[in-house]
Amino acid sequence: MAPIPGSRAEGAAQNEGGRALLSETGSAASPLMATWRLRSHVQQTVETGETAEPRGPHPGGLLTYTADGRFSIIAVPGDRRPPAQVLVTDAEAVGLFRGLTAYAGRYSIDGDHVIHHIEVSWNELWAKTGASWSMATR
Repeated sequence: MAPIPGSRAEGAAQNEGGRALLSETGSAASPLMATWRLRSHVQQTVETGETAEPRGPHPGGLLTYTADGRFSIIAVPGDRRPPAQVLVTDAEAVGLFRGLTAYAGRYSIDGDHVIHHIEVSWNELWAKTGASWSMATR
């Protein structure tokens, strides 16, 4: 899901009910419109073919597509450790931030690719950029 130059990302998602195609909020006309739970995230460097799981083998995350053409996403490593208390230390804050992905904006569809037109992001470098990825619903 990450728009990193020279890389391609693919993810597998399931909706809240555990089904691969539609959530209770999805529709037959647009099965993409739903809230999806991230099950995997594999990133591939196009030039070398090398793959990586930047959030580990069992990431956490939610991705929502709405009827008005908007989306929002948050993804975290599956092994993310909670802080000791509500007021986090600087070291805990760094640990929580590392591996976090959160962004939102408008989306469009081009064949079997969903293009995210990012308007706001946890990483300001991504704001006002685009990311294209394929979503496998298995």
